[in-house]
Amino acid sequence: MAVVVGVLIYANLKGIAVERQTNHFSTYPFGQAIPSQAPPALPYTLPAQVNAPEPELSPAATATAVQEAMNQAVAKVRPSIVAILRPASKTLQQGNPSGLTFVQPNNTGNTTTGSGVIIDPAGYILTTFQTIGKAEEVKVKLFSAFQNQLTAEVVAIDAKTDLALLKIDAPGVYPAIGIGNSDAVEIGDIVFAIGTPYGFSRSVSMGIVSTSRRKISIDGRFYPDLIQTDASINRGDDGGALINIRGELIGINMAYFIPDNHFTGIGFALPINDAAMLLGRI
Repeated sequence: MAVVVGVLIYANLKGIAVERQTNHFSTYPFGQAIPSQAPPALPYTLPAQVNAPEPELSPAATATAVQEAMNQAVAKVRPSIVAILRPASKTLQQGNPSGLTFVQPNNTGNTTTGSGVIIDPAGYILTTFQTIGKAEEVKVKLFSAFQNQLTAEVVAIDAKTDLALLKIDAPGVYPAIGIGNSDAVEIGDIVFAIGTPYGFSRSVSMGIVSTSRRKISIDGRFYPDLIQTDASINRGDDGGALINIRGELIGINMAYFIPDNHFTGIGFALPINDAAMLLGRI
């Protein structure tokens, strides 16, 4: 009987060992480390460094990039700037004794010259009331036109903003400027004023935004949010463009501070967003 029991125990233990080997259980002696298996190979090679920072530009390269951006902005906009001519007034409006006044056109002989900017390829031009006066039509001089002068009709005047909308009579596709967002203008932004100061057509001056919400009164008219800049604005720049470094129109030059007729470098432009009424007439 004991022999039979022993045989059965032996057979049972052997069956368990066979089952463990069949189920791939470890048979390494107790305390001996089981060798680890290598992870499966990936189908691609990971980059050495993910999201590696871009190399920094040298000061010279940064200056060159800024200069190129300025050149491109001005080159893109200058064809949109026009000189506006009308018969000379007998007398020009006298400056405000306080020195804060609207920019006046420039008188040269029998012609008064101001500035304007083409805002639509159909030939719509934005300028100031000071530029056109009481004229119902004026002459405009384009940057690159086969004709020296084209006739433009006064379409609308917005007394609230002191702006005027003109339309060139001759059909064609004209170089229009891109319209920016004057609400996004910040103090310190680089800007360019482009116009026809003293008859020098499409002259460019550069400055920064001193403030984008200057509250001032000019000749009894209140303006709540003029853009103040130190870019040079002179007689004849009225109606010219104030653009940002991307070449977008953000304002129309319209006023300056010249106490005792002395240049101060303080100019003002009406934010282009305030011209919504006239822009809606196009």
